[in-house]
Amino acid sequence: MRRSLSPRGIALSGLLAAVALLLMLLAGVTPSGWMGVTAVAGLAVAVAISAAGYSCGAGVYLAAGLLGLLLLPAKRVAVLFLALFGLYPVLKNLFERLPSRVLCVVCKLAFFNLDVLGLYFLASGLMGTLFTMELPVPTWLVLMLGGSVVFLLYDYAFSKVMALLQARLIPQLRRGVQGRTF
Repeated sequence: MRRSLSPRGIALSGLLAAVALLLMLLAGVTPSGWMGVTAVAGLAVAVAISAAGYSCGAGVYLAAGLLGLLLLPAKRVAVLFLALFGLYPVLKNLFERLPSRVLCVVCKLAFFNLDVLGLYFLASGLMGTLFTMELPVPTWLVLMLGGSVVFLLYDYAFSKVMALLQARLIPQLRRGVQGRTF
């Protein structure tokens, strides 16, 4: 279903971008759960897509990510949002439209592993010897295999939270975007 950009949809996108940015700010000051809070910030993108369409979701993703790079003291949070947790809700919906469930999972894991590899090699290039520990198995392989399991659990939890939001919050937001009162 294609939705046009309306002033209410743009306003909703701005509010959701602010929510994502606030969550990323919280992630930057959270000592141990910063990655989880960054993952929760990605829900703002998914809510925007569900309530107002892909263009509003892309706007939330870009606005929150770029403002995060500019404003947040913890740049790692903004980079992780831009590379993974903000982009994934956009791609997840597209992957789940594929005709085969196996192909869907393969595409999700391919996205995650390419993303993690890119971030790993970017970090190892910036950090140098910190990422070149002597292990019997290459560090990137451990990240890919262990990360894939955690990512599939994250995907499952993300789907369950979105199903709950689809049942309760999204219908109200859609009515507001279409011009009816909240």
